[in-house]
Amino acid sequence: MSNFTFLTQEQCFERDKLDILEKRGTKAAITDFSILLGAYVSDYHVKNDSSLEGRTGYYWTKSDDGDNDARVVNDDGHCYCCTVDSRNGGARPALPFSSISSIPTNGESGKRARDGILEVEYGYYPQKAATRDMQERLERAYLSRKYIKNKK
Repeated sequence: MSNFTFLTQEQCFERDKLDILEKRGTKAAITDFSILLGAYVSDYHVKNDSSLEGRTGYYWTKSDDGDNDARVVNDDGHCYCCTVDSRNGGARPALPFSSISSIPTNGESGKRARDGILEVEYGYYPQKAATRDMQERLERAYLSRKYIKNKK
């Protein structure tokens, strides 16, 4: 989808700072996908979330520092420069509000969070590892080719 973009340094920190970042801050939870690709996972957490899912990491902006280094938002939410060949960060793509209605969702329109921010879930991804018992049951079903069918 061509509507995705990366935020600029100005949108994250300066005169053009986005309202959502004013409300929620610039720290963001690191995604499982970024972690699998080698991103750094910190001991910092997003607001009110001390779970594993709330751990933060670096994410790239589309700004550079004029010296061929990328501007990133680091794990504690501050602006930082990083060489472009470093793999310690993750992507944090943004979608313009005008494009929200055109993205495929999980059958739900956006939901308003407590702070009034509209949240739209894009696609489906399992968020937690299966329990040991469930892992064993799934492995047995896989080996015997008796797959469990569900809507997910």
